[in-house]
Amino acid sequence: MIRAAFFDVDGTLIGRGRPGVVESAARALSRLKEKKIRLYLATGRHWQDLDVLGSCRELFDGFLTMNGGYCRLADGTVFFRNPLDPGDIAAAVEYLLRTPLPVMFREEERRYFSCLNETVRRIGAGIPRQGRVEDIRQALGREVFQLCPYGNEAEIAGLMAVMPHCQSVRWNEFGVDVVPKEGGKDAGIRAALALTGVRPEEAAAFGDGENDESMLRFAGIGVAMGNAPERVKRAADYVAPPVDEDGLAQALCGLGLLEEKDIF
Repeated sequence: MIRAAFFDVDGTLIGRGRPGVVESAARALSRLKEKKIRLYLATGRHWQDLDVLGSCRELFDGFLTMNGGYCRLADGTVFFRNPLDPGDIAAAVEYLLRTPLPVMFREEERRYFSCLNETVRRIGAGIPRQGRVEDIRQALGREVFQLCPYGNEAEIAGLMAVMPHCQSVRWNEFGVDVVPKEGGKDAGIRAALALTGVRPEEAAAFGDGENDESMLRFAGIGVAMGNAPERVKRAADYVAPPVDEDGLAQALCGLGLLEEKDIF
């Protein structure tokens, strides 16, 4: 019996080229809520960047943001914090002061870049709103929950080489998220389940990116969207159609959690 469900945002609830949550997914979330299934977001986004959900945001019991590093309940209560190692942050700051690699620093309330380049400007329509270039030395002595470098494999490898207590998880072809080595979305799910007494086998997780792999493996049922890379699909128990083909709603019906007549 599934008592809790965890959803990635981009590529799972929201498709390419469409604003907002896919209509069938929104209806499916509402039906799950009526069935008293606890709903959580599990996203690489900062908690301040969830306005893309529109009215669907009100359906969720909690938000596992920054890849499970900073988790809040719907009432704003923070129930899990897993910041990056302070020594790794100090090493990253030193490295980036002499290396022109665009990296977003994400703290609890603030986001800022080490620098910007044409790639970031081209792909990030929301970048000016999400953060601007600031002195990254301000990160020293603060809790930083995630770094988001934009670069090729060699550039990102250079940064990771000075951050031994961290790992990188790719969210798309342009960049990665840097999280604690023992962190990830599965760590946030563990914390959320501990609050309610729900067992991992009673949880389902839905995602499409490499940063979703850990939660797909951890949950009792892991669902990869059809638009996911092959390695993500291999980590899942079930592969849904792509998000833009009503994949989430179809998956929930295929798993027996909902009926098609309630959605389509």
